[in-house]
Amino acid sequence: MNDSDQQAHPEPIILVGVASEFQAKLIVDALVNEGIEAMSAGGETAGLRNAVPGDVRILVRETDLTHARQVLEAFLNDSATDVDWEHTDLGTPEE
Repeated sequence: MNDSDQQAHPEPIILVGVASEFQAKLIVDALVNEGIEAMSAGGETAGLRNAVPGDVRILVRETDLTHARQVLEAFLNDSATDVDWEHTDLGTPEE
């Protein structure tokens, strides 16, 4: 691969690591909705579940990193207040 190919298709870098594929999907969707090309990696290996915290990585292009960090911060801030705990069924506590 020559230098112009590397510039046209830069290697993705890790934006953040999360504990689950579900969390990764939500973050990737938020990034994509803001026009940032993003993907997750590391959720499953040969059909076996990985149990290492922070194992699912969100990848973005280095050129999008600053914008991606802003989107991630806004997503995390918004997500913390989106749950209406007054109307959320948490089930019955186990004894």
